[in-house]
Amino acid sequence: MSDEKKLKLGETFDIDGDSWVWVHIIPGLEVKLRSETAPHRHLIMSVDEFLLQAGTAQRDRIVSLRPDGDAWPTDVCDMEAHLLEAFTGKPMDPLASAPRAQYDPALTTQNARVDAKLLELKGTSLGRARSTFHLLWKTYQQGGAAGLNARMHRKGEQRLAISRADPRLVTIIDRILDRQTDKSTSSKRRCAVLVRRALETTYPGDPLCEIKARTLQGYINERAAGRYSFDKATTRRNTDNSPKRQYYSGAAYQLGERCEIDSTKLDVLVWDENSEFRPTLTVLLDVASRVPLAWAIHADSPGGFDHALLLARAVIGRKAVPGSGAATLAGSATLPSDLMKQVNPFLTDDSLAVPWIFPRSITIDGGADFRSRTFRDACSAYGIHRELAPLQNTDGKTTC
Repeated sequence: MSDEKKLKLGETFDIDGDSWVWVHIIPGLEVKLRSETAPHRHLIMSVDEFLLQAGTAQRDRIVSLRPDGDAWPTDVCDMEAHLLEAFTGKPMDPLASAPRAQYDPALTTQNARVDAKLLELKGTSLGRARSTFHLLWKTYQQGGAAGLNARMHRKGEQRLAISRADPRLVTIIDRILDRQTDKSTSSKRRCAVLVRRALETTYPGDPLCEIKARTLQGYINERAAGRYSFDKATTRRNTDNSPKRQYYSGAAYQLGERCEIDSTKLDVLVWDENSEFRPTLTVLLDVASRVPLAWAIHADSPGGFDHALLLARAVIGRKAVPGSGAATLAGSATLPSDLMKQVNPFLTDDSLAVPWIFPRSITIDGGADFRSRTFRDACSAYGIHRELAPLQNTDGKTTC
């Protein structure tokens, strides 16, 4: 989408007669809008529905009228002063009462003043050819110092050489690089040999097989950027386990919408009759409120059955959890029970200090305990969706 028709965060849109401000987006999934009249109201909709409602924001593509920092760069200010002196005769010294003789419009022509300025700037960082000097003056007339800054400090993206390559060659290079994940570490030169063999096998007699070695090596270097195809085997395999999708914040706005469960070793040493060990803590956490729904401590590594019991403690009513009397609000030593009861009249003396939140989606890692049939059946029994992170397949879909 071009800059003239690009949506930006913070813009206001009219939807169903109300004004909404775009405040957040999960790429490809949903957007969040805030009411302009009632800031506490929010609206969440899919990206497709948002584009149908909001369309695109039309705007002119103009150069910024303000400097990037406190002032324009020094070379831009100096070039502005030189251009004004050469084309208008304005002295560079603000205290000067008259222009210098070689730049006086009453005594010299414009070509003579430009020749004098080019000779003055020759050998310096501001030295330019005549055509470039005239182009900078035209840019300054149209856009001022902002246009001059955009011309002298371009922020264009470098085009990769492989953008001109044959798509068949790019496909074969990607195929060879993808195979490097589970193979022994090799060099880029070895990869070039494999690519050339694949070309000769797939397209025998095609001029594509006669690609120069230096060109092919450059294409391989560009396609291998960020893949770690020629690093250590452990680095390649760990990178391959990362999600095959764009990274985003993953924020949740509703209680129980997205929960996370994980286990970790506590930095506590425990002694029993036979040995000493570090216990394992497992926590089921709600992302939106950062409230722990349930937790458990095990002497050894927990299994799927232990996680199913943990899920049961989170799902069933708090008052039905055995031993929950010690967690009542009235018995809390830290929470202001009297003040909380005044704010929320539904709280009673036997209410628990931890709120009850039903998990609708639980993000798990690739551990065998979380992928066990027991824990999977427990989630299915309550209609809870398991989301495996990182995603393991290549099409970006969630698999459990």
